[in-house]
Amino acid sequence: MSLSTLIRTRLLLALSGLLIAPCASAQEGAGAAPGRGAFLQQSLILDLAGAWFSSAAPSQTGGHDPLRSGLTLQGLEWTSTAHVDPYFHFTGVAVFTAGGVEIEEAFAQTTALPASLQLKVGQFLLPVGRLNGQHLHAWHFVDQPLHLGRVYGGEGGRALGLLASWLAPLPWSCEVALAGTAAAGAEREDAAGGHGSGGVIGSVDDALATLQVKQFVSLGDDWGVQFGVAGQLGALRGEPWAQPGGAPARVPGEPHDDAKLLTATDLLLRWRPLGDPERRFAALLVEALRVAPPPHGHAETSGTHADAGLLGGAAQFIVGIDPRWEAGVRAEFIEANDNVGSAWSERRHTALLAWKPTEFSRLRLQAHLARSAPATGALDGPARAGAWQYGTVLALEVFTGDHAAHPW
Repeated sequence: MSLSTLIRTRLLLALSGLLIAPCASAQEGAGAAPGRGAFLQQSLILDLAGAWFSSAAPSQTGGHDPLRSGLTLQGLEWTSTAHVDPYFHFTGVAVFTAGGVEIEEAFAQTTALPASLQLKVGQFLLPVGRLNGQHLHAWHFVDQPLHLGRVYGGEGGRALGLLASWLAPLPWSCEVALAGTAAAGAEREDAAGGHGSGGVIGSVDDALATLQVKQFVSLGDDWGVQFGVAGQLGALRGEPWAQPGGAPARVPGEPHDDAKLLTATDLLLRWRPLGDPERRFAALLVEALRVAPPPHGHAETSGTHADAGLLGGAAQFIVGIDPRWEAGVRAEFIEANDNVGSAWSERRHTALLAWKPTEFSRLRLQAHLARSAPATGALDGPARAGAWQYGTVLALEVFTGDHAAHPW
């Protein structure tokens, strides 16, 4: 663990002790409305996983996924939320791992803007699809979806910047979100000593624009559907795909070829009988994204990931059998190609069985089969290309504290 990481870890632990104390008097003295800002909601969520893989290079792409056979500390998530005053809400999410501590999200969000507007400023998960906006403990499956890892890197799509959202005055729920941020994945590259710009936007080449339209329609008391479309234009720097072998250090503001155009869509169909004592449910989620390659091959990058296009996605079906048991299946695919005839593809199929003895703990048994088609041309696929590989993961999650409710 580096000295800077150790210092950050100790500072966060010290702050956690200070923030547990009630802060009602200070905030109410500043004019907070009654019942707001009276306390800081905090929670700790521990995720552990024991895994066995048939290959030394498994298909997992996530920074918190088990990457080798044996026991893995996926993370200890510390979440803090609070109504600061009548105008702002605060959210902070830090994750402790064996390698140190990272800030997953830290932002302030407005609560009193007119015309159904809301602003968010800080570091946050980008509004692309449904799965990217969820933390590890909110996933049904143990590992990160392949398409997110291949595009954004192990930590998914998150960045430092500003997001504006608007709830349209329609008979159904329709939210439009527009974000302007630093390059997605850049803060992770900086932490690893790479070429990212972190929160620095030296030029338009270091910026990323994200637009999402998300709609929800109720289909009666028991059924609901949510549909979203999103687009991104700018710097996408996911380590496993966009820069596979490392790249020369870049200075923010200098020209580079990170700019990509991404489009994404997602569809969630959920059935949950109203008033069902068994709390049964069924949910089908389909999500896909496409990253377009540059309009023509660059002489210095043709046949490499920097000049590649990618199509990827996942479909998962989850069934809640009763309050304690869930089962699910997931199918994922990746197709990557450039403009000079190079390509590789990847498939992964996963089955899941989950047992929740209470609302504060969960055991998940997951098994998968994965295969990557041999690469053609100069575009290198994963190291395990051509061979089927399989793995089994048993994961334990325990929760304590007061955690804010997740969105529908």
